[in-house]
Amino acid sequence: AKVKSHLCKIASALVSGLLLLDAGETLHIFNVKFDLTRFNKIILKRAIFATLRVFAMSEPELLLPHTPSFCVYLKGDSEEEAQDNNEIISNAALILTELIPAWQTCDTNNCTELEVDLQNIMYRCPPYVCKCAAKCWKALHASGKVSPNRIEQTASAFYNALWQYRLCENMQGVSIQHQGSVYRSLSNLGLLCQTFDFDNPD
Repeated sequence: AKVKSHLCKIASALVSGLLLLDAGETLHIFNVKFDLTRFNKIILKRAIFATLRVFAMSEPELLLPHTPSFCVYLKGDSEEEAQDNNEIISNAALILTELIPAWQTCDTNNCTELEVDLQNIMYRCPPYVCKCAAKCWKALHASGKVSPNRIEQTASAFYNALWQYRLCENMQGVSIQHQGSVYRSLSNLGLLCQTFDFDNPD
């Protein structure tokens, strides 16, 4: 019991550390002060997220009280560089994947907002981020907290984008923008098919 209590304190301190970093305040974890003039903010965030992922995989209940905070990180941070922002989103999605099955207090509004965020990630983020989001979406659907409507809508959007080019034997003559749309649609439709049974949506 003492060990678990100590782990809870560590998890809470790490999550608080993330929030302090985002607020631009001095980071203190267990009375250890991290001078942001000497430590890189994004490196600290990466280290904290990496540790929290270990907690999520081994003892997810330790992080359950902080689930709403990870949902906020799923939205990304427009002030971060694109690569750093994508890493934050990926980590948040993977942590939420572990927490969602036990997230009993998640109400309809929370689930709807979470689904919208996951859908937006599938539409705009790089493949490795979308892979994390697809896993998270699978966990959310498996929890029985959402219907299959939005994930089916997303898959249909990707399918329809591909259908426009069904007669193309190659991508020559297709604009770079439309080529990107085709590649994204192929990749993400594949991810959704791997994580969701469209033949048996219930």
